[in-house]
Amino acid sequence: EPVGLPKGSVGDDETLGAATEPPPKVPDSVIAAAAAVSQAVANSNAGLLMSGGNAPGLLAAKANAGGAALPRQLQQQPQQQQLQQRQRAGARESPGGGSVWTASPDGSAPESRLAVALPEAEFTYIERPWSHFITRWAAMDVELEQAFGLQGHFSMLDLGSCCGFFSVQAAVGYPNATVIGVEGSVGIGNGTTGVSGTEDEIIQTKAVQTHLRWIEKLSLPNCVIAPEVWDYRRVCSLASLGAPISDVLLSLSVIHHIDNVSTDQYTADGLSHIEGSLNLVSRLLNLAPRHFIELPDRPWIEHVYVAYGTARAFLGAAAASSGKNWSFVGPLCMSEWYGTRELWLLEEAGQVSSAIPVQGLKALFSRPLGIGSLCGAAAQHGAAHGSAPRAQATQHRAQPQQQRPQQQPPQQPQQQP
Repeated sequence: EPVGLPKGSVGDDETLGAATEPPPKVPDSVIAAAAAVSQAVANSNAGLLMSGGNAPGLLAAKANAGGAALPRQLQQQPQQQQLQQRQRAGARESPGGGSVWTASPDGSAPESRLAVALPEAEFTYIERPWSHFITRWAAMDVELEQAFGLQGHFSMLDLGSCCGFFSVQAAVGYPNATVIGVEGSVGIGNGTTGVSGTEDEIIQTKAVQTHLRWIEKLSLPNCVIAPEVWDYRRVCSLASLGAPISDVLLSLSVIHHIDNVSTDQYTADGLSHIEGSLNLVSRLLNLAPRHFIELPDRPWIEHVYVAYGTARAFLGAAAASSGKNWSFVGPLCMSEWYGTRELWLLEEAGQVSSAIPVQGLKALFSRPLGIGSLCGAAAQHGAAHGSAPRAQATQHRAQPQQQRPQQQPPQQPQQQP
């Protein structure tokens, strides 16, 4: 079989997120954010994505005219009216529920896997519960340690890195790894700047500035940010290199945003929406031999659920289409946030091609930002409050129950908003 069966699965494909109930209610806060995305697209000269200066990293692309955050069925007037009727009827907003780490090796708490204590207020967005960040990191951290060891050398791309929570955890926890957060600001968590803004404007968004500030605070030379928009053309271009560009790729609740800004490109290539979405993910898989993927539940990517029923089935089809053999591990955790979101690990089976060297990876981006990139007083402040070196980690994957040594951020005066 081209696609391996899931290991440690809690059930078969039909029970892992099958749509047996009506789509969950989308709360006012998300609808408002999506409306902002739609307005930004409408004001962006047909959604043309423009780069700053001659930077090649920001590829020109067109966003769908209905908006770049919510799927098509939510952009249609009847569905919007239905949502408004439900709101007027007094439907209660639910910012999110629990997040279950299904693969905890010994029942230990997710907090035991944190490499550095980060403030919730700076890293959450659109009311996603803080526990979801901690639980997803714990699940991924166990797998990373098993694959590479704490002192291992590997490269990781955090696609849609937003404020940088996962990038920072990885850079602190694995000091010999190179971590690149790719942030384009075309979804909900970091606004809509990337829809029509320049590279410089993406850099000034709250999420990128937060990420840069913590790179400075913790003195992380192995963590950088690539401010650019990814779409179908960009993914296909990277896949055409014929070799993995990184050892690990994180795609956590971001693929639907890339899909939304790629619909015109699918049409230009003679593809239907579902064909384009499948090609997009299959080419993403070719960019690394190890992927952590979280897809949203309905009502997002409705066309995917209509065609395949479950997120797992869609990922299986994309894996088969990639031309490589993949094993599925998971779901590693299941989080309730406007439906159920499953975190899956996909690992290439058999002989795996080596990723391109780190310097080659960095060269793929027009403007990688790291230590020293934070502008003005913020950079001076971060440099003045650099952290002490992280305590040497001595635990090994053979003893996963041991708590990871946790670095505390340096104390500093509170900044005025």
